[in-house]
Amino acid sequence: MYRQFWITFFLLINVVIALNHPALSQTPTSPKALVLLVDFPDRAGAVSPEYFRDLLFGTSPSVAPQGSLRDYYLEVSYGVLQLEGEVNAPGVSWLRLPQEMTYYAGGRSGVGSYPNNAQKMVEDAVVAARAAGIDFGPYDTDNDGYVDALFVVHAGRGAEYTGSGNDIWSHRWVTRSPVATGSTNAAGQPVYVYGYTTEPETWFGGTDMTIGVFAHEYGHTLGLPDLYDTDYSSKGVGDWSLMGSGSWNGGMGEVPAHLDAWSKCVLGWVTPVQVTGTLVDEPISQVESEPDVYQFGDGDCRRPGHGEYFLVEN
Repeated sequence: MYRQFWITFFLLINVVIALNHPALSQTPTSPKALVLLVDFPDRAGAVSPEYFRDLLFGTSPSVAPQGSLRDYYLEVSYGVLQLEGEVNAPGVSWLRLPQEMTYYAGGRSGVGSYPNNAQKMVEDAVVAARAAGIDFGPYDTDNDGYVDALFVVHAGRGAEYTGSGNDIWSHRWVTRSPVATGSTNAAGQPVYVYGYTTEPETWFGGTDMTIGVFAHEYGHTLGLPDLYDTDYSSKGVGDWSLMGSGSWNGGMGEVPAHLDAWSKCVLGWVTPVQVTGTLVDEPISQVESEPDVYQFGDGDCRRPGHGEYFLVEN
């Protein structure tokens, strides 16, 4: 479902292949994400928390007719990653921060120097969430003392759309130092916020937000790098991967591209079939349904810098 473009490879290669496809061995995991909706004295949030619950964690078509963020990662991980989460807490609407949005944007889209940046926005968001009685403990499922995934959705539009230094650019970052939440995990340890992502409430206005930017930034939370050319001198992997420009596929990100084969391999969601001999017209299933990936050349995707190779998918 989550791919706008696809290509079929017809292979006629004088090499030998072991045709048994390695089975995936990963046990399904259910990480939990906390979404904090924050607004500002000069810009109130208007979209309901229920909208974002459906957009990010819904299990049936609603505000995201092509599927929620949870649906997306369930598909691209072949059932391994079963994302769960909550928006604020039941009965808690937008959390009002003490400063105006321009304060946190700092004229540099939120990525400038502290305190006029998104790091300060996240610190203030945690303070506001604590005051509202939000429990961070359930979102540390691995009991390492840190929230597994934190999305801070800010009122208004994103700088990646407006181009304004007075809006906040969606990104994944860490706070200056771990931020105490006042909550404890199942092991009785204090829970902190450190890594976070931030995304906008809307693109144009109203309920038009899509899952693309959330999916891309959550990819960073999982440890994946950007695969677009960050100095914009080339297109990198382009529209073919979520970690490239594929997060914008399907009309502002409604139908983002799948993760590319390398990213899925890094995360352990596919195991490439090593090509070592003759293969003629071997079909490759579409990535939407099967984890079929073929590798040409020596290397190991789970060991960065180890070898040079091609990964082929359909």
